[in-house]
Amino acid sequence: NINEWLLREHDGKLFMAIDYIELSGNAFIPQRHKRDSDDDVLSITEAWEDLNGKLDLIKRRKFADIIGAPTFEPIKLNERGVPCRVCGTVTRKVKSVLDEELGETFDICDNCDSLIRLGQRLPQTEFLLLWEGTRPDGIKILDVTFTVNRSPERADRVYSINAIEHDFIPFPLGIYPQKAETFENMVKKSIGAPLLGTLRADVDNLGRIFQIGIPEKLRSLSRIATMSRFLSLFFTQGVASICKGNIPEGVEAFNLKGQRGERSVAIVYAGGDDLFITGAWSDVTEIAFEIRRAFGKFTCENPDIGISAGVVLTSHDYPIYRIAMLSGEAEEKAKANRDREGRKDSLTLFYFVPPEKEKKFGEIRQTLRWGEWEVLIKEVFMKLVKFGEIKEGRFMSLFSRGMLFRLLGAARMSEERGHYVLPIVAYTLSRSRPKFDEEKREMETVWVDFVKPFVSLEPSQSLEWLQKSAQILVWVDLLMRGGKE
Repeated sequence: NINEWLLREHDGKLFMAIDYIELSGNAFIPQRHKRDSDDDVLSITEAWEDLNGKLDLIKRRKFADIIGAPTFEPIKLNERGVPCRVCGTVTRKVKSVLDEELGETFDICDNCDSLIRLGQRLPQTEFLLLWEGTRPDGIKILDVTFTVNRSPERADRVYSINAIEHDFIPFPLGIYPQKAETFENMVKKSIGAPLLGTLRADVDNLGRIFQIGIPEKLRSLSRIATMSRFLSLFFTQGVASICKGNIPEGVEAFNLKGQRGERSVAIVYAGGDDLFITGAWSDVTEIAFEIRRAFGKFTCENPDIGISAGVVLTSHDYPIYRIAMLSGEAEEKAKANRDREGRKDSLTLFYFVPPEKEKKFGEIRQTLRWGEWEVLIKEVFMKLVKFGEIKEGRFMSLFSRGMLFRLLGAARMSEERGHYVLPIVAYTLSRSRPKFDEEKREMETVWVDFVKPFVSLEPSQSLEWLQKSAQILVWVDLLMRGGKE
């Protein structure tokens, strides 16, 4: 019934895969393996493997048990409907909505309309209510309607959001901010360019972690459930806390404004093992690194538990469904980046697919492992931002954007010309050296340390450093744009 509803309401974009494996009590005996013995008892690990195989098969055959001839009947042009302005779904069930800020009317589908109305109430809500049947201002799934409220009502089931109430079911949920704010207002709070940043991320190989992450002698459903619960708490309340400016003890904060406070971002969703955050691009980018640092602390810096993430930049009025697609592509690009041991744990920063005509000029490396980005932040980014200050809404530097442009040009050309671009890099850096007052002579050492990897290593190493640093230079350039100019 659920998949019939999903197919009907979402045109096959959403699907629920569910299956089960039968187990006996003997499955919980440590070091017991069906494949190593003559009985038919599966261990928890073997059951997990078999269940994942069954689910993979179901996912490859989505809707196979309910799709029939009517599904493939042609749709007449006058029956197709119009595309929803928010999600892009083509449907006849649309309503016209007035955007008071833009003074513009646009068509949205019933699902998006209900989500918008629910979302307007969500930041300050305290209770999630479940009702049998239809209720106003809610989301109906089959015969059940979900609504939110600041106070509990006599619903069929009541969940208490991010609080433990004796009479209600606790429900952790990542909510931020506490008041609704438009994307247009958010981007005005960016440092530099007025752009919208979007971060999507999730834990790498989570199924594998649940399957073999706990030593076999200690593996049990209760421990697996505990691990799942704590991961969910990190991605709900932990991520929301970081957005509020509350950085966990022992985790290095990342804030160019020099003050810890609430970020100009919004959590679209955060829970389970993944997240989707959007807002002022400079805040989103900094939060990405704070979340990864906090997650490392949370997992005791376990090298086998990582996060793959993607950050994209768009205008504030870019369609949200397109933003979701682009950030999803960025995340998948990060997941494809593996080290020799097969670990992912990477970030695609400022994901962008250049037009074909521009690819001949070379592309900038966008995906690196988190550890590589941290080195570049320390050795390139943090050194460059010392040569200026945040003023009038942007980064005012002692060096010109022209230096950044020439270095970026060299990085693009390096794919074709190799280390022959290094003289251009050396010349650019020598001509771009800032002039320091007597009181700031110590900055000479900082500049020398910044320049050294670009010109003083072996040619292959300096070239690698240039290529990896390119996206950091883009970051600094974006900080130098906009403001009150």
